[in-house]
Amino acid sequence: MSTHFFMDWGDTLEITVVNQIITDGVSMHWHGIVQKESNTMDCVNGITECPITPGSSKIYKFLATQHGTSWYQSHHAAQYGDGVLGSIVINGPASLNYDYDLGPLPITDFYYKSTYEEGLLSVTKDPPKADNGLINGTNRNPHKTAGAYNHVSGPVPGAKYRLRIINTNYHSFQVIQTDFVPIQPYVTNTIFIAIGQRYNAIITADQTPSNDRFSAIVPRPPTQKGFGCGQNANNGSINAIFSYQAAKTRVSWHEKSVPEHEFVWPTAQELVVTGPGSNSLPKAPAPYIWSINDTYMEIEWGKPTLQYVAQENKDYNVHQSIIELPDANV
Repeated sequence: MSTHFFMDWGDTLEITVVNQIITDGVSMHWHGIVQKESNTMDCVNGITECPITPGSSKIYKFLATQHGTSWYQSHHAAQYGDGVLGSIVINGPASLNYDYDLGPLPITDFYYKSTYEEGLLSVTKDPPKADNGLINGTNRNPHKTAGAYNHVSGPVPGAKYRLRIINTNYHSFQVIQTDFVPIQPYVTNTIFIAIGQRYNAIITADQTPSNDRFSAIVPRPPTQKGFGCGQNANNGSINAIFSYQAAKTRVSWHEKSVPEHEFVWPTAQELVVTGPGSNSLPKAPAPYIWSINDTYMEIEWGKPTLQYVAQENKDYNVHQSIIELPDANV
């Protein structure tokens, strides 16, 4: 987990990224930032820029036209899965008053192998199972022999705290913002968070002083061919501790997650991938194919899509899956 960025609504950000990875490029993407009039700062390699080469640097500069909570990550290959990511907090108005801002609380999968290794291993089989889940970059390991829970310590009874959840038991909370959009507050005790989503919520410290658990649960698919959110070897034990001032040094465990019947699972036919046979080579296992418009996507790192636009070149590669929208405001 990298540095958290804090700023105010209306600030101009100027961030220098230096690529010290000697074997790979880097592109830094600012998730959810609309980049109005700063499209080249969106920074998805092959789309708006070329990767930053090893030993080189780039200055990203854009205006914070939204407020709320987000995150940034490397958009080159699978680098963000190895920890090249961090949180963004843009201070601005809220739809409810609160006393303290507890800051961002990112929830992430954690793999013991590198994402490059996991990616190669998963070419011909299911996506890999995460070895652990982290809350704000920490957790105990599945065997409880190492690691530590993230502690949100010192809440004062009666005070209201803003929690910025990216991706608690006994405590209900009021949700006030989703992604960068303020919403009419509503009360709940669970939130379903999709990949990359952010929620801001207000928690009132209105319980007996204690150490309560904040949990992240990975919903399991109903069948092996289902459409769950993934798999995690430490599911059910991805926790942080919400500790009141003057609370005893104990941890209260309240095993409860959202029941599966409360989720709506999509249905689809299984995709069977076939290819031409061979008389000279043994048939390899069929890989998983991810397609857009019935074709694979091929990214040209050295010739991003914006370069085609700048050169008024419409000779696109079909595997770029480009869709033209020639008329504005339609």
